[in-house]
This record gives sequence, C-alpha cells and structure tokens, in this order.
Amino acid sequence: TDEVIYHFTSVLLNTTLLCKYKAGEGVFRSDNITTLAILKEGVTKEATARKTRVNISFDHNEESLAHFCQLMHPKLMYQLGLSRKMQLIEALKEVQMQEEDTSFLDPDYLEILSSAEQVEREFKQQPKHLLYLHGILKDLFIDFHKFKGTNVKHRIPQLESLLLNDYSLDALVQFIINPDR
Repeated sequence: TDEVIYHFTSVLLNTTLLCKYKAGEGVFRSDNITTLAILKEGVTKEATARKTRVNISFDHNEESLAHFCQLMHPKLMYQLGLSRKMQLIEALKEVQMQEEDTSFLDPDYLEILSSAEQVEREFKQQPKHLLYLHGILKDLFIDFHKFKGTNVKHRIPQLESLLLNDYSLDALVQFIINPDR
C-alpha cells in the first residue's frame, strides 16, 4: 500500500497541515483546529455524496490551541496598536493645532503624531484586518468546542468583549479552553 504525504503551511498564520493517507485511511494533523474542522466537513460531505461510511476521530490538544494563539498574538497586538493609534490621531492633531509647543506631550503621543500619515495609510490598506483576526479566533473557539461536542456560540459576545477590551494571550487561551470560568 502506497502512502501519500502532503505538508501545507499557511502563509498568513504560519500554521501547518500534514496529510497522510493510503487506501482506506487518512490521518490529518494541524496546529489549527479550524483547518481540521473544515477538512472533517469536506470529508463528511464527500462521503455522504458517495454514500460511503467514514469513521472520524479527533484528539484535541490544548497545547496546540495555546500554540495557535501564540502565533496569532503578535498579529493581534500589532493590529490592536494600529487601531488604538488611529483612535488617538484626531485628538492629538487637534492638540497640535491648539498648542504651538507640543513638547509637553508624552513621547509615545509625539511618536504617534510624527507617524500619523504612515499609520493612517497602513490602516486604510488593512481596515478590516483586526476584524478578520477576531473572526479566525471566533472560528477556533467554536470549532474547538464542536470537536468536544459542545455548542458555545452563545459565548461569542464574551469572547468579542475579551478581544476588544481585556485582551491578553493568557486570558484568551484560558477563555477558549474553559469559557465557563
């Protein structure tokens, strides 16, 4: 029996998918649970269309979940920072117009003012990037619990609040693993 192996890497998320299959058997491994959920859905749909019986099992690994969140963390922090800078720019520009000397401002605010055009340009190029990353994490949350046989869609508002207001890597991982805390 010939075994075929494929290895894929996501350019955006830097996650991996390993596909090994031979006649009658396939093994899929990924550090992105949503990737596995999409694969499971595709395999199930195809098997149903062909009226073929398949047995699908899933071994979830909380370390893999934490690893995925660590991969997302720098991207989230960058986009959160960009979004926060955008929120400050207008107020800082108004202060700059009212005051001749802005040296009294915090050095971080002076940096935001001096790079305002670049921040605005970058934000315009990717205005929905933060929402896209949040969507990936919502899908991860739902898929992680779907594999465990739990529906957590009613907890999405809490996840959104965490992502927008109280984000930290540890809080995110803990919430995804145990949203009932």
